[in-house]
Amino acid sequence: MTTMKISAFIYENGEIVEKTIERYIGTSLEYAEDLIIDICRERKIGPIAQYLFSLFCPKLNIWISSNQKLSELDYNFKSLELRIRFKPRDLRKLTKLDENAFDYYYCQIRDAFRNSRIEDTGQLFGLVITDLLIYLLERKIPVENALSHIKSLRDFVPIPYKAESKFLKDLKGPQILQNLAMASHAASNNDGLGKSKFVKKEFITEIVNYDKTIIKDLGYETFTIYKSSRFEKINGLQGTNEFLLQIRPFQSIDIFTAQKSNTPDWVFFCSIEDICFIIVQNLGVEISRKNGTPVFLTVANQMVMKSLLSLLEGYHRLTTGDSICICEYVMPPSIQQFKEIRCHGPISSNDSLSIFIDKDQCTIGNYLIRHDQKRYEYVIDVWIGNSGIKSFQIVKKMSKLLVLDQDQLIATFSSFDALKKELKVSSDTNKSIDLKLCIPPLGTNIFAWGILCGNQVKQEKLESPEIITVQLKFSNYLTKETRMESFKDKSFRYYLIDFKDDKLLCKVPSTDQTLSKFLRQLNSWSSLTSDLVTRTKFISICPPAFIRNYYPLGPLDEYLRRNHSEIKTYELIECAMYLTRALCYLHENAITHGMIRCRALLLVERSNSRFQIILGDPFIHLDENEDRLWIPKEYSANSESIPLSVDIFACATTLWEIFSLGQRPPGTDVYNLSRPLSCPSPIWQLIHKCWQPDPEQRKHPMEMHRDIRELFLREYQIRNYSSTSEYAYIEENKHKKRSSLAKLFNKLTTNYRVSSEYDYRLEDDENSVDYDYDSDLPWVIPVSHLQISTFNGREAILGSGAYGEVLKARYPADSDNFVAVKRITRRAKQRNGERIITDVEREFQIMTRVFHPNIVSIIGIVKEIMLVMEFMELGSLSKFLRKLEPAEIKSIPFKKYALDIVSGMEYLEKVRIVHRDLAARNILMASTNKVKISDFGLAQSLGPGEDIYFVKTPRYLPFKWYAPESIKQDPIFTHKSDVWSFGITLWELFSVGEVPDYPVANKNSIVDLIKFLEGGGTLPKPDKEVPDTDKFWQIMLNCWKIDETDRPNFSQLRNEIDEICKDI
Repeated sequence: MTTMKISAFIYENGEIVEKTIERYIGTSLEYAEDLIIDICRERKIGPIAQYLFSLFCPKLNIWISSNQKLSELDYNFKSLELRIRFKPRDLRKLTKLDENAFDYYYCQIRDAFRNSRIEDTGQLFGLVITDLLIYLLERKIPVENALSHIKSLRDFVPIPYKAESKFLKDLKGPQILQNLAMASHAASNNDGLGKSKFVKKEFITEIVNYDKTIIKDLGYETFTIYKSSRFEKINGLQGTNEFLLQIRPFQSIDIFTAQKSNTPDWVFFCSIEDICFIIVQNLGVEISRKNGTPVFLTVANQMVMKSLLSLLEGYHRLTTGDSICICEYVMPPSIQQFKEIRCHGPISSNDSLSIFIDKDQCTIGNYLIRHDQKRYEYVIDVWIGNSGIKSFQIVKKMSKLLVLDQDQLIATFSSFDALKKELKVSSDTNKSIDLKLCIPPLGTNIFAWGILCGNQVKQEKLESPEIITVQLKFSNYLTKETRMESFKDKSFRYYLIDFKDDKLLCKVPSTDQTLSKFLRQLNSWSSLTSDLVTRTKFISICPPAFIRNYYPLGPLDEYLRRNHSEIKTYELIECAMYLTRALCYLHENAITHGMIRCRALLLVERSNSRFQIILGDPFIHLDENEDRLWIPKEYSANSESIPLSVDIFACATTLWEIFSLGQRPPGTDVYNLSRPLSCPSPIWQLIHKCWQPDPEQRKHPMEMHRDIRELFLREYQIRNYSSTSEYAYIEENKHKKRSSLAKLFNKLTTNYRVSSEYDYRLEDDENSVDYDYDSDLPWVIPVSHLQISTFNGREAILGSGAYGEVLKARYPADSDNFVAVKRITRRAKQRNGERIITDVEREFQIMTRVFHPNIVSIIGIVKEIMLVMEFMELGSLSKFLRKLEPAEIKSIPFKKYALDIVSGMEYLEKVRIVHRDLAARNILMASTNKVKISDFGLAQSLGPGEDIYFVKTPRYLPFKWYAPESIKQDPIFTHKSDVWSFGITLWELFSVGEVPDYPVANKNSIVDLIKFLEGGGTLPKPDKEVPDTDKFWQIMLNCWKIDETDRPNFSQLRNEIDEICKDI
């Protein structure tokens, strides 16, 4: 038998000892997680907190994945350390949850403190005093007797500083006693934790707080990664260019990248919550994000890969509580078993009782399996009658499961399956009952009990429809001429109407029964804003109607049948990816479609670039006899809510339709359907998995989407390619300065591709390897592809300024899709000269680097000097606010607007972009519940090592929104000057659109304004009776601190506003 030595902290009676524990590796200790659990159980650390721990190999400086088989480790791993790897966010919560785990974390941080140099030596004395106070409190020694109970002050000084005599001379006895007394008094108000725990918590927080750590890189993990080409990925070889990837666990769990060097220039990549899933192949890794293109990388060896992926998977689970493991390659064995036996994680009996009641499963014999919250064993809770639930322990002994009733053995089983089938228990009337229905863990956040590294999960509130029209009389549009007789739908009448410049499809319920269901679904569907589903254009109240954009290519099933001879398999896979991603989106928003069919999918575009479909609305006729192949047995037409499992089952049948080229499935039983000729084997297996009779055995939408993408990656994007062309990589393309716009266009037409979140590019060209996954449209848009909208023969101008003008246009020209076009006028070019060309180039380069839901997206650039951006129907925030009537103010989500703006600015701060023109006029209304930051004409990207942008070119600037340092003789701009402008923007918001007007004698004098501001003057407090103005006024004042170092950063502002917005 192999022996392993594990170093662990032992904390008893106030003493910290690092002890070596020996374990024999055998059948009972198969995985690294088994070893962690074994030691945690011995140290009385509970089943929830154990997920914070991992094993570390100091010899190789590497963390071991929890699913690593111990028998496969070589001699380098014989000596390991048990450490908390995942940084807990809420120390108070950890203290209440598991006192022993909290103490272990304290020991670990104290050990790091005692053996490290710190970044800010000004904090050293305070930390030594705090450490000494903990020593006294743990031993119940009065503060005034401190000096007589310690051997030497050196014992509390970090080792690197013990040789520094100056520091030790500063530790005077009276000063120490005075500071100890002050610290002890401050700890009296300890919020119920007790003095010792409170001081420990403060000690940890001081060293590892949520903004930074005073010990260099403490808690960071850095990995060397390599660029991945297709050839290298197939053969499992590492790439040629070395990069660094670093995970930082602070306010959020953020991931940064940099080229490998002695002084890396770190660039924000994404937060842990942004990762959808991770696919592994040999030493190649694909990381799929919610926003942006997938990222491809390779690593040096399997141990490094498992270490990196286990870190990402662990933080994702401990931050989000998500039920989907983002990387099954490193799934912890315990989580795997929870899924296999349908076990609820470590929860209490009270939580179990709530599940029975909330799910209306209080039937005698119904049961659930859970892991005990305190002990490392399973529990089965059975509903036995009026007494509620009765709990039985399940103890694993060798290969047997022992069922105990209050420590008395009542049955033995060989497996959980046998237990579920054969266990009999007594009801509260002493009748023998069999187990009936198992209540599985359901929902997105079934691991919410394990959220130790992030905020508690909160349901995102869906946005309101972009436009809800109640005054327009749509009955005027519903005529015989506009009726579409080609739609054979018994439940709805269809009308194709021309409304302003749009062609719209209007659906009107045709029966009272349909109307009732229609109104129930309309409430949730009209809130959706993704381009994956048809979005609500209007709602008519009289008559009741749903109005959306019209898609002339029509339903997918009809198109596939008409064009079956020319459809390629990869195009069908592309359709499957759109469908499953749309299902994920609905699930993320807790919405069930209920009518997923091939005829409910609408074709948006088929070209050399893409085969794009969209999931249509659920307002189509349901015939339970004709549609039975899409309807699982658990569906009930009388139920007011439809479970997600119904959509998954229907999605599987719809996939069968897609790969059958639009043919309707024959018969009445899905299990009699044969595999379509165009259907790859993995997708056929996926379809069968989603047809499982047991709803809980069906695939989750994200698993479906992941499996289809993995198939595409493996079979349709790598096979037969021998080129070493590189994948879309983690590092953003960096644009060099060019002397003319012509050079920029030359670069664009050869290298650049626009990418959007859900557009997948597949081509039939086997010689092509330039796949970007998300889209293949070049950034450059021919002017002929745009149609500038006109009104009474004039161009529709949305706005104008010194730069030029913004126009409304159609793109493509023959479509119903509107865009905003920023065009440089001849007058603007004459006024600004060639500088305006440089401005265009810079703005375009910056906008192609930013991807955020609260920032307006760039679509492309036109050679005739135009930028094409997404169109916002409702215009700017400033105009929107000024049009409000006093009675409307209380219904406007001012706090949500503030949160959207600060979220976008936090992102810009992370990617090192200074906006320089943040104002309400440059905030656009995506809807009445969402805003986006626009206009990057003045924005600057800070270079490596730069924190300040110095103005090099004189120009007209909006000085009323600028910080004092930005309007002086040598103006400078930083993220903190953007913070000042954010304060002004908040003032505009809570002043309901008023223009900033400082009380100075000469309104146009910058000198007078600087004197006023540096003298402590500010804009007056808004008095429009907007809710929470007082709270936001304090935020404004903090943004307007004269010394920029006193201003908060955007992450701090985001957290403060997020707290205010919790009641949104």
